[in-house]
Amino acid sequence: MFKFVCLHNNLSNFLSYFPVIILHLHNDLIQGTEEKFFVPGGFALTNAESVTDVSAPEIVSLDDLDEGAIKSGLAEAQKALASAADGSIEKATAQTEIAVYSAMARSIGVAV
Repeated sequence: MFKFVCLHNNLSNFLSYFPVIILHLHNDLIQGTEEKFFVPGGFALTNAESVTDVSAPEIVSLDDLDEGAIKSGLAEAQKALASAADGSIEKATAQTEIAVYSAMARSIGVAV
């Protein structure tokens, strides 16, 4: 799983990703304040003033991810994949869901 860290005084850059954990370290690094977020995909742009903009369909705090819900969603997606016809939208949707649920599981330390 890729991690993207937003730091004060970052160099300008552009990054596209799928999926990722974003680690936000606050300015009070002495206190060690940080937040971790799961992002299923999108992009980030850090400008010359070290401001990072993140564009994503959704961003969820790792603290809000529920292991039971992830395992249930993964099982449903795997079941949908098994019954989907080759080349169908249903198969593509199930494959995407499996990738995202698997990444969410890994992001909170659950083996899949």
